[in-house]
Amino acid sequence: MSKTTDKDDKLLITSSDILSLFRRSKKRILYFSLFFGVLGVLFTLIRPVVYNAEATFREKSNKSGNISTSLIELLGSDSNTQENEASSLFKSRKILQDVVEKLHLQGHLQQDCEMEGWGSNIKNNLLIFKRAFFKSSHPVLPDIHCPIQLSSLNYSGEIPLTLTITINDDDSFHVKAPSNSKITENKGEFELPFISNQLSFTLTKVSDKLKPSQTFFLTVKPLVATCDELSKKLEVETVKTDKGVLKLSYMDRDRHRSSIFINTTMECYQNYLKKNHDRLALIQIDYLQDRQNQLGEKLADLMKKHADFLKDDLFNSGFVDSNKEMDFLAKSQHEYRDKLLANELELKRLENVQSSNYVYYDSYRLHEGDSQTINTVLTEIRHLKQRRDGLEIELQKKTALKKDSLHFSLDKQLDELKETQQHMVDLQDVMDRFHQNLPPSPSLLLSDPRFLIQNWFERLNDLENIDPIEWQKSRENFLYYLGNLERLFSVYEKILQTRLTHQQSSSGEYQGINLKIAEELYVDYSKRLIDLEATIRQNLFFITQMENENFEVTSLSAGLIDPISQEMIKKASHLVLTLKDQNNQSVKEQERLKNELALQRTFLTLHLKQMIELMELNKKLINEKIYVLQNVSLELIHQQMSLLENTLKDYVESRLENLRQERVLIRQHLRNIHKEMGGLPQKWVAEQQIDQELQTNRLIVEEIAKMVESKNISHNLEMIQSAPIDLSVTPVHPVTPKLIPFALLGSLFGGMLGAGLTLGSTLKKGLTISQDNLKLLGHHVSGVLSSSYCEGFQNMIFNDDLETLRRLRSFLVSPLEGSSIRINKLLLIEGMGPDYSSDLANLFVKKGKKIIRILLNFGQAETSSNGLLQYLEGQIEFPSIEKTVYGDQIVAGGMSRYSAELLSSKSFEDLIQELQKQYDYIIGVSPAFPISAEAESLIPLFNSVAVSVSKEKVEELDFYARLSRDNKHKVTFIVVDSDMI
Repeated sequence: MSKTTDKDDKLLITSSDILSLFRRSKKRILYFSLFFGVLGVLFTLIRPVVYNAEATFREKSNKSGNISTSLIELLGSDSNTQENEASSLFKSRKILQDVVEKLHLQGHLQQDCEMEGWGSNIKNNLLIFKRAFFKSSHPVLPDIHCPIQLSSLNYSGEIPLTLTITINDDDSFHVKAPSNSKITENKGEFELPFISNQLSFTLTKVSDKLKPSQTFFLTVKPLVATCDELSKKLEVETVKTDKGVLKLSYMDRDRHRSSIFINTTMECYQNYLKKNHDRLALIQIDYLQDRQNQLGEKLADLMKKHADFLKDDLFNSGFVDSNKEMDFLAKSQHEYRDKLLANELELKRLENVQSSNYVYYDSYRLHEGDSQTINTVLTEIRHLKQRRDGLEIELQKKTALKKDSLHFSLDKQLDELKETQQHMVDLQDVMDRFHQNLPPSPSLLLSDPRFLIQNWFERLNDLENIDPIEWQKSRENFLYYLGNLERLFSVYEKILQTRLTHQQSSSGEYQGINLKIAEELYVDYSKRLIDLEATIRQNLFFITQMENENFEVTSLSAGLIDPISQEMIKKASHLVLTLKDQNNQSVKEQERLKNELALQRTFLTLHLKQMIELMELNKKLINEKIYVLQNVSLELIHQQMSLLENTLKDYVESRLENLRQERVLIRQHLRNIHKEMGGLPQKWVAEQQIDQELQTNRLIVEEIAKMVESKNISHNLEMIQSAPIDLSVTPVHPVTPKLIPFALLGSLFGGMLGAGLTLGSTLKKGLTISQDNLKLLGHHVSGVLSSSYCEGFQNMIFNDDLETLRRLRSFLVSPLEGSSIRINKLLLIEGMGPDYSSDLANLFVKKGKKIIRILLNFGQAETSSNGLLQYLEGQIEFPSIEKTVYGDQIVAGGMSRYSAELLSSKSFEDLIQELQKQYDYIIGVSPAFPISAEAESLIPLFNSVAVSVSKEKVEELDFYARLSRDNKHKVTFIVVDSDMI
């Protein structure tokens, strides 16, 4: 069983449904079949009458090029290839164009009275079919005879034309062309060419029955269109028994013209083969001559190239003997390899100098490298390292005495280093944003008055909209400024890192001096320091000596040269001289002189002490200067060492680059030597090649000559053998119309179309319900009621119908899945089906169950005074219960248009509840349709529902599909034979 589902899985159709649908619509399908069968017959009858001319042709041409026929037959493609090529040639425009020009088929001349329409075609085809049916040998249609004949037709236009030719009284004719054509109306004479724009033809009388005012129609088509039309009508196929024989057929209204066309086509094909064979022979002869010339030229070029090679080889190498040249090249190769090895060793040694701490460098060979330059730099670096180590030791000693200043200098330098690094970060950000045309981010670098970055940005902003050229120049200058500033920050950062590494303080006022000036200052300060220390010791000695009263103050004048000391010494010397003149002085005066001399000595001692203090201060200052100069010298030594190291590095890198280039050149020379050595065998090969080329050329020319002659002979034989076997004979009878096949084909197509339309319309409107598609949709189906039961023969219930009712009873009284609630309220929605409630109630009675039926047929019930209708309308308190052989029942009691509303009332629900107490099962019997509002209003009052369906659609039962899935009701279907309703 086949089944089809749509996207919502609601449309399910089975093969039985389709067969049932076709049985119900057989009249419609038959009508379509007959209609299209008649159309097929009419289509065959209205087609024009044609005669079929046939001929056979022997094809012996080899169309496979240089591949032999045996090879093609071995590959199994000879038949198809010959058939396709021969058919293509016969149908080609090249051959058909010659046929059209010979037979003047570009135009068709037809008399007005002989033009055939649908009516004449139908009549003629019926006559032809009658002749074929009775197998008559006599012609049924007369030949077409035109009193004038068309010849010498030439039309170069691209649009088909239909000309009207009218015969005049003076044995001439008048040509009338359509208004949209370029042909002008004119008068023509028989046997003379009629020439107009793009068209020329000649008319000839072939009959004396030509009358004045007689009208003819000349249809002229372009040459290309005519050839294409003839190619479609011409059929070429191979005979199955002999693949070399072609069968040609052509259909035309004129039986004479059909045979003439076939014979002329074969004649033109023969002429084409002859011309093609002649052309191929000429081409092959020309090819042979060209090939000979090419081989001769190639040999001459080869010998000339060999001579040029010997000349160039002698000029380049200077050797004629290949052995001497080989020895020379081998010796040169060994020398270059030695140089290459020396170059590699020198590279390795220089790379070690670059990466290691070398003290002395010695070259591998005296002429290789530059050891003097490297050793000079290394010696200077070594001396600078010695001075650096001595200065660092001296500074370490002095640094211990200046802890506070050193810590202060360390903090300051760390701050400066941090500031410099931050400036570098800010500067990089400024440069990045400037390259991206973005404004700079706020930073300390922009607001620092030591730098002009902010001023540059302001200037660029002012110039951007005023002078673009000046703005571009300023932009480039600003980039130079930023690059220089970045370099300065990098240098200053390195200086600060070096100071921090070696515990150096800032050089202060000595920043920017070179090492030579620092050394000179250091020597000068050292001399001054020595002089100060000598003067201090001298003054201390003088002070010690002056404490002795017998010390002669006058001797101090040689050591103290300052004016104040000289003045004091002079006064003291005068007092000493005066004191020594005791004869002229009194004792009191001598005491005064002694006191005054002691005072002068005291003043001089005090002066000397002050001078010592001043000198100590000066000494301290000089020591500080010396300390600073030592720091500066150490820093300059580091810079000098760094410069020398960079110089050494640059020199080594330059030297390495030179050695690498030298290695490239050596390898290039080696490759050239290898290349020259590789060309040595070419001399011998060239001579052998010349000899071989001479032999090959001679053999090729001989073979080509043989092939050309064999080809020409083969082509002549093929041309002679390619000829017609059976010429076309004028057919007597036209082609019989295929009425019966077209009628059968039209009937088949009409039947399929009718069936398809029927199926499509059914699927569009909705599929009628059936037992199979209900089961496919997942519904429970109790069975099908037979046609005899539907027709009202309840007393003669068959076994199948009884089994259906038993399955219905068993399903309706079984409890719901997953529930223990007893089912005792059954609803039968019979719709258009028969009333089977009495037989179903009889099954319950046979099982000893107490049952009552409630008949809900308010649309066709007889009027009663104590029925259900009176109870629902409130006329009585309780409806009357009747006793029957099928159990008790309550009749409807009359007709009412408001049965749906009455059955939905509280009174009916109370009645159901009251009856539940007295009976085992309550069966509600309703003739309502399954899709009616009355049926939907009754369902909530019953546990189980049995629905009779016949012509309902699948989509109309969606309500019951949802009802069966709510786990509150049990739903089953009984299918009623819709053909019997």
